[in-house]
Amino acid sequence: MKKKIFIIVCAICAIMFSSINIDKNSEVFWNTNSSSVLSMAYCMFMYYIIQQCEIIKDRRLKICAIILACFFATIEVIGYSLNYYLDLSNIFCSRTAILKNGMKWVGYAIIFYTIIVFVFDKLNNLIEKRRQKENKNVSFFTSNKKSFFICMGIIILAWLPYILRYFPGNVSYDSLWQILQATGVTNFNNHHPVIHTSIIWLTMSIGKMFGNYNVGIAIYSIIQMLIMSAIFSFVIYYMAKKNISISFRIVTLIFFAIYPINAIYSITMWKDIIFSGFVVLVIIQMIEIVTNTEVFFQKKKNIILFILSLIIMSLFRNNGIYVTVFAMPFLIITVKKYYRILLIAFLVVLVICGIIKGPIFEIFNINSSSIREALSVPLQQFARVVVVRGDVTIEEKEAIYNFLPIEDYVEVYNPTISDPIKAKFNEEYFYEHKMEFVGLWIKIVLKYPVEVIEAFLCNSFGYWYPETQYWKVYTEIYQEGINESSTGLIKAPFDIHKIPLIKGKLIDTMVELIDNKNIPIISMLFSIGFAFFIVIISFMYLYYKKRYKELIIYVPIIVLWFTCMASPVHCEFRYIYSMFISLPSLISINLIKNKEISEGK
Repeated sequence: MKKKIFIIVCAICAIMFSSINIDKNSEVFWNTNSSSVLSMAYCMFMYYIIQQCEIIKDRRLKICAIILACFFATIEVIGYSLNYYLDLSNIFCSRTAILKNGMKWVGYAIIFYTIIVFVFDKLNNLIEKRRQKENKNVSFFTSNKKSFFICMGIIILAWLPYILRYFPGNVSYDSLWQILQATGVTNFNNHHPVIHTSIIWLTMSIGKMFGNYNVGIAIYSIIQMLIMSAIFSFVIYYMAKKNISISFRIVTLIFFAIYPINAIYSITMWKDIIFSGFVVLVIIQMIEIVTNTEVFFQKKKNIILFILSLIIMSLFRNNGIYVTVFAMPFLIITVKKYYRILLIAFLVVLVICGIIKGPIFEIFNINSSSIREALSVPLQQFARVVVVRGDVTIEEKEAIYNFLPIEDYVEVYNPTISDPIKAKFNEEYFYEHKMEFVGLWIKIVLKYPVEVIEAFLCNSFGYWYPETQYWKVYTEIYQEGINESSTGLIKAPFDIHKIPLIKGKLIDTMVELIDNKNIPIISMLFSIGFAFFIVIISFMYLYYKKRYKELIIYVPIIVLWFTCMASPVHCEFRYIYSMFISLPSLISINLIKNKEISEGK
C-alpha cells in the first residue's frame, strides 16, 4: 500500500509540476491547458509507467536513468530561460521563480526517469528477441550490389520532385560566395573549403561551356544527389552485412528517402552536406574497426579507404580535423593490437592535410580562414559584459575596445549570433597583442562569470534545447551579392535564377512543415535538441550494457557537437546535419548480434 501511495504521489507530482508556468512575466501559476481532462489521462499513464518501473530490479539501469533524467530536466529548465529571455533571470529573479523552476525540474525529472527506465527495459527484451531469431533477408534487400543500387534508386526517386520543384538547385549567400570564387570574380579563400569550391568550379565551367551557369548549378545538384544517395544506400548495405533486422533497415530507408531535409540538402550548394556524408562513412568504418577488428585490418584497402575518408572529411570542413585528432587516441587505446597501423594512418592524414593547407595554399596564394572564426565565444563574452554590466571599468572598456572597436555595443551585439560582433574584430591588433587578449579574457571570466556563462549559453542553446526555433532549409537562389571588407558589395556578372519544372504544392507543404514548431511530435523530428537527446540516450544505453569499447563510435558526433557549441550561430541545422544522418548507424550498433562482434567486447 505504501508503494502504491508513493507511485500515485509521483504520478501526480510529475503531471502537476511539469504543468507549472515558469514565465517570470506571468502571474498565472499553471499553464493554460493544465486543467484539461487529458491531464487525468496523462496522470493515469504516468502511474502505469512508474508502476512498471518499480517492478524492474536492475540497479544499474536505474542509476543510468537518474543521471539522464537529471541532465534532461536541467536542460529543459535552463533552455526555457535562454530561449525566451536570453539570460538566466527567469530562474533566479525571485524566490518564487526559484521555487517554480525547482518544482518544474522535479516534474521533468520524474517523467524522464520513468520513460528512460521503461524504454531501456523494453529495448533489452526487443533486442534479445531479435538476436534469438534468424534474420531472413528478402532477395532485393541483402548486402549485395543489386540491393545497393535498388536502395540508391529509391532514394533518388523520392528526391526527384524536389530538384524539379527547385531546379536547378539552392544557392545561399555562402554558396554565391563560392561561385564567385570558382568563376574567378573573387580570389580563392579557404574560409569555404577549397576542395568544395573546386567542385563548384568544375560544374560552373561546364555551365560556362553551355553558355548558361544555371546548367552548372544543376550539374552540381545532380552530383551531390548521387553522392549522398550512394552514402545513404551504403549505410543500409552495411546494416544488411551486419545482420541488422530488416524492419530497422526499412525504417532507415524511409528516413533517408522521405525525410524532406535530406532531399532539400541534396540539392543545396553547401560544404556541410558532403562533409556530413563523409562523417557517416567514418563512423561506419569505426564501427567495423571495433566490431570486426581482425577482418578490417587484414585488407589494406580498408586502411586506405579509412585514410581517404578522414582526409576528405578534414578538407571539407575545418572542424573535421578535430574529429581526426580526438578519434585517434580512443581508437588506438581500443584496438591496441593494431596501434602502429592506426598511428601511421592518422599521421598520414595530419601530414597530408597540413601540406595542403600549408605549402600548397601558399604556392597558389590561397588565404586561410580568418582567426575571428575561432573566437566567436570570447568576442561574444566581451560584448555581453559591456552591454549588460554597468560597472565595467573604463580600463576594461578600453581594453575590449582595442579588439572590438565598436561605438554602440547595444546596437551591434546579438546574443544568439556572433557575426555582427566578429565583423568589428580588429584582427591586426590581435596578432600583435595575443597575450593581452588571453589575459583580458581570463580577467573578464573571473570578474564577470555569470555574464560569461550566459554569453556562451545564449550562443549555443539551440544545439541542446529541443524547443529552440530557427530556420533549417534554404530553397532560393541568392543573387544580391556578397560583401567583402576590401572591395565592398560584389555581384555576380552572370544570371542565375530558379526554373521550376513542376508546381510542387506538396513539396512546398513539406517545406512549411520543417519550420513549423507548433505541430506536436512532427516538429520534434526537425529539432536539433531532440536529436541530441536521442544521441545521449543511445550513448548511455551502450554504457549501461557495459559495451565500453563501442562508445568510441560516438566520438565524431560528440566532437562536432562541441565545435558547434563554439560556432557563430546558436542553432544552425546544417552545421550539425551529420548528427541526424548518423542516427541510424549509431542506433544500429545496439542491434549487432553478439556473434558479429569479434574484438568489440
